[in-house]
Amino acid sequence: EPEILYSLCFFVVSGADLKITGNGDGTIDVEAGNNNSYGINITNNGSVTVENGTYTGATTAIQVQEGSLTILGGTFEQAETIAGQAPGYAKYVINCIDANFKNATARIYVKGGTFCFDPDGKPENSDVTYVPVDYESNANEEDGTWTVTAKGSIGVDKPSAGNISDGTVEATVGGVTVPSDSSNQVV
Repeated sequence: EPEILYSLCFFVVSGADLKITGNGDGTIDVEAGNNNSYGINITNNGSVTVENGTYTGATTAIQVQEGSLTILGGTFEQAETIAGQAPGYAKYVINCIDANFKNATARIYVKGGTFCFDPDGKPENSDVTYVPVDYESNANEEDGTWTVTAKGSIGVDKPSAGNISDGTVEATVGGVTVPSDSSNQVV
């Protein structure tokens, strides 16, 4: 495998505002074998808002050099090579330049999405977290990921068939089945 002497970057958002939307099928996968690469680098007070899609970092899917990243949804994971060789680098899948995070010229706001690391775990080695106070990061024990949602929101994993004939329904909420009474009020 050839060694690449510089970090690869898919594209740079410099001084612009970019909103990534769509139907959730979009993917940025920057797998580069044993080489470092970035999917998106935000510079010059640029901003990126991600609504959905899948972003795979080797090491970093989206980096904020100077500006801001707001994540409302999507899946953020390590590329296969880096996940196998350095799983502890998962926290760099989204990342700020350390000095710019410290002086507040680079920020990440995670308000939704699924991650291969805990974005509320103070990934920049400071008391500031990527997850705003009105949101929370919850571990998904089944697959080892973390999902960010608004505090107090009820995330329905999947509706259960329930017994529709008698007018009752059930939903699985955070892995717990929540039944309703005959008036369909959660009990």
